[in-house]
Amino acid sequence: MRYIRILHVFIIGVFLSSCATGTVEPNFSFSAENETLVVLKARELGKTVLAFREVDLENKKFSKGNFSIALNDWLASRKLTSAQPPVPGGAEFYATKASAGDYAYILKWEHIPTKTTVTCFSLGTVVFRIIPGKINLLDFSGIRDLRGLDPDIRRGITPSNGDDLKNVLAAYPNVKGEVVTVKAVAAIKFEGHSVLFGSSCPVGNSLEVIARPK
Repeated sequence: MRYIRILHVFIIGVFLSSCATGTVEPNFSFSAENETLVVLKARELGKTVLAFREVDLENKKFSKGNFSIALNDWLASRKLTSAQPPVPGGAEFYATKASAGDYAYILKWEHIPTKTTVTCFSLGTVVFRIIPGKINLLDFSGIRDLRGLDPDIRRGITPSNGDDLKNVLAAYPNVKGEVVTVKAVAAIKFEGHSVLFGSSCPVGNSLEVIARPK
C-alpha cells in the first residue's frame, strides 16, 4: 500500500528513536558481549527510512521491539564509510544497533524534493531473525522464493557476500564481532495502511504467516 503527498516533511516517531545522526565515526564501538548490530547494503534512493517491527511467529502477532535504518547520510543516517572513495551511485552499508529477535520489514518512507512516499508492506513482507552478539548483515537475495511479497521490497537493496562489509569494518577498530549473513525466515502479511505520522502500519497486532523458505 502506498500513500503519496506533495509536501516537504521530516518523519518523526518511534522508528527514528534508535538512530543517531550522520556518518558513523571511526571511534564507533560495538561489543559482541552485550550488543547486536544490524547492517544493510543499499543504494541511496533519496532520503529513505526502512522500518522493522518485532514479531512473534509462533503466536502470529507483533511484539513491541523495533528498529529502523536510514539511508542517504541525513537526519538519522548511520553510514559506514571505508578508506576507499565511494562509487557515485553505488551501494553503501548502513548500520544500527538493535535487540535480537525476529523482525519484519514493515514500512519504507522516502522523500524527494517534490513528494513523500510511505509504503506499508502489509500485503506481503519478509521476517529476519537477528542473532544476538553478532554483526547481522541482512540478505534479501533469497526472498524470490517467497511468494506473495510486495515487489517494491527489494528496490534499492544490494546483495553482499559479507567480504565487502569486512573490508569496510577494517576502518572501525572498535567494532569487534562476527559477521553473519541473515536470510529471511518467513513471509507475513497483516492489516495496515500507509500514513505519514502515527502507527497504522500495522493496524493491531495480528499477522498471518504466508510462506517459509524451502
